[in-house]
Amino acid sequence: MDTRRIKVFLGYRYDYGKTQTGPRQLLYDDVDTMSKLSLVALVREVLVRVLRNDMQGYLKLPGRNFFNQAVMVCYLKFNSGLGTHQDSKSLFQRPIISIRLLADAALSFNRVGRECRRTPQSFSVPQSVGTVTLLERFAADYATHCVLKKDLKVPSLSIVFRGVQQSAVEAMRSSQV
Repeated sequence: MDTRRIKVFLGYRYDYGKTQTGPRQLLYDDVDTMSKLSLVALVREVLVRVLRNDMQGYLKLPGRNFFNQAVMVCYLKFNSGLGTHQDSKSLFQRPIISIRLLADAALSFNRVGRECRRTPQSFSVPQSVGTVTLLERFAADYATHCVLKKDLKVPSLSIVFRGVQQSAVEAMRSSQV
């Protein structure tokens, strides 16, 4: 078991992987609902307050009921990054929202492979504690993203909020029958 990083799922749990025929994406509802954890309610309230204070209208977040899945990613030690990936559009609606807590980090884009190798198009976005990140359009649909091991100097926490696609929920339920 990898004790450098722990993921706590609420609402839905997902699994990505590779099979002999290509990538697979699985969805499960074997985790607690989002309403069972007061931290999630607190973070939702933070999002609402961020929206209320967005006087210029820069943030276009969906309503509270949009989010039906949350993942708390606890980075426990130095050298506990998150590999290059892209959140599947067939599983998750856009936007995807995250909040960085406990310690600063960076979100890196357009890296490749499990080692998050640099490409000519790579760049990083610093995330100080309290940063709310909104992934949509190009960043969500076409760019890969990761958290480099070198960018996590101390334990950190990221809470990611997503809206699971209704078609993915229906596919999951039909496969359980």
